[in-house]
Amino acid sequence: MSVAFDTLRAARKLRDEGGFDERQAATLVDIFAEGMTETLVTKADLEKTEASLRAEIDTLRGDLEKTEASLRADLEKTEERLEGKMRELEQRMTIRLGAMMVAAVALIVALIKLV
Repeated sequence: MSVAFDTLRAARKLRDEGGFDERQAATLVDIFAEGMTETLVTKADLEKTEASLRAEIDTLRGDLEKTEASLRADLEKTEERLEGKMRELEQRMTIRLGAMMVAAVALIVALIKLV
């Protein structure tokens, strides 16, 4: 998209008020007009870029939400496994403590019988 620029008016102004001859004025205006169309950003350009960025942000937001959901699910699975392992460890420790207490009582009974 190009920016509105009245090249004829600019060339006349350079000729009439700037002291340029017809060829110089035309050449300068052509160079200026060409540079304007290549480097200036229009409102439409900005709106198009904004729309593109908004779409990309929405896509990234969706990806982030999916990643978050996946991470939460993984965390819940990890917590469940950890809780299961802790229950298993607690059971093993209870069994060992019970076995140690039975052994200690048996030892005390044996010592009492010997004395």
